Amino acid sequence: MNSLEALLRSLSESKPGPRKLEQAEQAWNILVQVLLPLVIILTFVIITTVAAYKSAYDTMEDVLDKTGPLPTLQLYDKIVELQLQRLLRELERVKDEERKALGIVVFPTPERVQRVGSRVEDRDFKQLCRLTGQHLSSPLSLEYFRYASNLYSRVLKGAHVRDPSGFAVRRRDEHAVSIDRMLAVEERRRAADGWITSKHRRIIQGQILDFLEGLAREVVTIQTGLVRLIFEEISDSNNPTLFSDEPISPPPGIADLTMSHEERTRLATQFYGEVVDHLRRRLDGDGYRLLPATWQQLRN
Repeated sequence: MNSLEALLRSLSESKPGPRKLEQAEQAWNILVQVLLPLVIILTFVIITTVAAYKSAYDTMEDVLDKTGPLPTLQLYDKIVELQLQRLLRELERVKDEERKALGIVVFPTPERVQRVGSRVEDRDFKQLCRLTGQHLSSPLSLEYFRYASNLYSRVLKGAHVRDPSGFAVRRRDEHAVSIDRMLAVEERRRAADGWITSKHRRIIQGQILDFLEGLAREVVTIQTGLVRLIFEEISDSNNPTLFSDEPISPPPGIADLTMSHEERTRLATQFYGEVVDHLRRRLDGDGYRLLPATWQQLRN
């Protein structure tokens, strides 16, 4: 600013002429460079503030159109009710989008996964395994929490609702705070300004966690069904060395009727575990990393 002040001072002291006009143009250019970013920032702040107030105003206007003038508390109650409707509607939209993005809608049954013999060759299924393995491997992982938090943020944004608390790390505890407890007047008033209520936060976050648990179960069902189809392919081929890249054969005593039932069961269980391990290594090597819960269920 010192250089700008010096330039302006020199302009005021100098006589009219071409040089003074040139200096005036330089001063104007400096002013534009200084003020233009400030104008842009202030414009953005004003636009976002007006949008927030417009959303709250539209909500109240919608209530008044449907109900007519209401006492203040009843008006707030209607606004809270409409907020939940918007949140639930947006949640369903986000869930549909996410199922399509994961590609889970492509595989209603394991038979839809493309295979060549006992080998999986399906680009869409590989993408499904990669994404679900990244997001849903463990409910205790940081990535699982980030995934749930991202879904929650998308729901809030689509419903034009704000939440300063963000997504809860632990699962909702409906016993600690009853979801049927009457909301405080202050919280209902804040809902009119676009802030989520504590009750709605528990409802939406709880449904997001239920959605992720259901997704994981659905993926495990598809993956375990696929592995069992591969087992059937191996059994029907009557070829104990079907894994050409890593041959495996059943132990000789598994079909020996002179052995005890317990011993043959032990050998069969051992062989089954070896086949599962072979399949896991081969699928992992081909880029199909199944969920840990899938392999756990196959071993149970």
